[in-house]
Amino acid sequence: MKIARIIIIISILLISCNKQKKFIKIINNPYIEYSKEGYNISIYISDFSIGKGNELNNQGIDFARKKKFDKAREKFIQSLSLEPNDPVILNNLGNIEYQEKKFEKAIEYFEKSLISSDSLYISAGINLGKTYSLIGEKEKSELLFKAIIAKTNIDFLKGICYFELTRKHLDYGEVKKAKLSFSNAKSILKNYQDFEIELNDLETRINHYYD
Repeated sequence: MKIARIIIIISILLISCNKQKKFIKIINNPYIEYSKEGYNISIYISDFSIGKGNELNNQGIDFARKKKFDKAREKFIQSLSLEPNDPVILNNLGNIEYQEKKFEKAIEYFEKSLISSDSLYISAGINLGKTYSLIGEKEKSELLFKAIIAKTNIDFLKGICYFELTRKHLDYGEVKKAKLSFSNAKSILKNYQDFEIELNDLETRINHYYD
């Protein structure tokens, strides 16, 4: 029997604190909801899998929520031994390595997640794009975000990609590109809750970049 499991598909940091979060539903099919704290956005999607390693994976997520990253890594590795090449588990391992600033190792896991899912697992693509940007591989980062935008038919996910592209362009001083990405991000994310502060902040940074 297939078992429903909720998986993190965008947040690099899994969940970064213990307090209860507010979850906001986007659509029912596939079931997607998100929570956010400032620029740290976590998106969840329902995934259905037989998943022998599902329980261990969920235990790993629970440890990650409590910032017990060594224990989380241990559970994810145990889960991966039961579900070799599972893109969800590989992505979660990448998140742990990113959290501990082991960026090359994080990239290795994110890339394996993409390969094992035939580039269908959006979380790994976005996480990989963020990590590439962080280590200076801005061309690779931009290509990944644009590929996801072209692939997904879910406006919210496109909006998040444009949102991340705007931040990346600003980090690299690409103000004209930032303006274009921001226009798309704002046109989509203004229709969802809780993004007003971050969108206003990005718009202010763009308008006053040369001040």
